[in-house]
Amino acid sequence: IMKRLRPKCKVYACEPTTAAPLAKSLAHGKPCTVDYKPSFIDGCGGKGILNPMWPLAKSVLDGSLVVTPEDTATTIRHLVEYNRVVAEGAGAVSVAAAMKGLAGTKGNVVCIVSGGGLNSTALVDILRGNTPGGA
Repeated sequence: IMKRLRPKCKVYACEPTTAAPLAKSLAHGKPCTVDYKPSFIDGCGGKGILNPMWPLAKSVLDGSLVVTPEDTATTIRHLVEYNRVVAEGAGAVSVAAAMKGLAGTKGNVVCIVSGGGLNSTALVDILRGNTPGGA
């Protein structure tokens, strides 16, 4: 719908560097797999893009923005400290990409922030300035 209402609007997916098959698939023009590394960002990304999703993804997305778990942890800490929002890893990757300027530095940027799937141990680790280990 967004593309129909605002054709110039860019729509991006966001993935962690530890699981970014969409970015690789878009770069190669076909569904690809990647070496998946478990992380606390377990609600997005994976080993590969599902074949039935490929036609839709390539038709509506302008790209996939990829961020590190470290950038995502820093973003979660920022969201908690400055916005009083607790997002899970997958819910914070879009904000991490925006904060790094990956979505552009001019105009408005809208991020979907979601999820409550961040356990308290990982959250405490993040708030202490660390990046949690694998899932």
